[in-house]
Amino acid sequence: PVQLVCCLTSVLRVPAEAELVLEGYLEPGELGRGGAFGNHTGFYAKPSDVPVMHVTCITRRNEMIFPATVVGRPPMEDCYLAKATERLLLPILRLELAEIVDINLPLEGIFHGCAMVAMEKRHSGHPREVIDALWAKGWLADARLLVIVDADTDVHDLSLIAWKVLNIVDWQRDLVVAAAERETVPLGRLALDATRKMPDEGDGREWREEIARDRAVTDLVDKRWREYEL
Repeated sequence: PVQLVCCLTSVLRVPAEAELVLEGYLEPGELGRGGAFGNHTGFYAKPSDVPVMHVTCITRRNEMIFPATVVGRPPMEDCYLAKATERLLLPILRLELAEIVDINLPLEGIFHGCAMVAMEKRHSGHPREVIDALWAKGWLADARLLVIVDADTDVHDLSLIAWKVLNIVDWQRDLVVAAAERETVPLGRLALDATRKMPDEGDGREWREEIARDRAVTDLVDKRWREYEL
């Protein structure tokens, strides 16, 4: 149980060990101009009319701790809240879309504006199904850009993602464009299917195999690195 105490200027009760308590009241319908305020997007939010709080009392602990973040062009402090959100929500996302292996929300995408998604592709057209599901609801519904890659691609390696997108994506075949469907989505959205194509979804060209180091040779070199005196 949380120990509560009465406020000094009202009948409301607040946690006894609160760092800071602002007491006050609102007049129904009273508005004041607020802003422009700096936003976590790195841009100023437009001024708007907001309810006015009349402060009647301020109480605080000695040497009060006031949690806050500095917002601005990323990376800033709040960007790491986004990375925590990414890790916390991935298991929940996989409950509905078990084919999703991992996800990366780049800091520049501001929480959910852009997502790199690795998935286990099980049949032709499967990435498009995942794209539609992500856009349909949930925390990525407003994502302006989704990039879908195969399960064996490290979504946290943005250089690797860029290399794959710029070299294997067929823009006519693999680009998905979704117009704004709701007032809350003022801009159109894009998605890229950068997965390996199956025979029935390609254009007749043979899919090229990636150049890769032999794992056994790599392990041997790592094991004997000091012997080579390099």
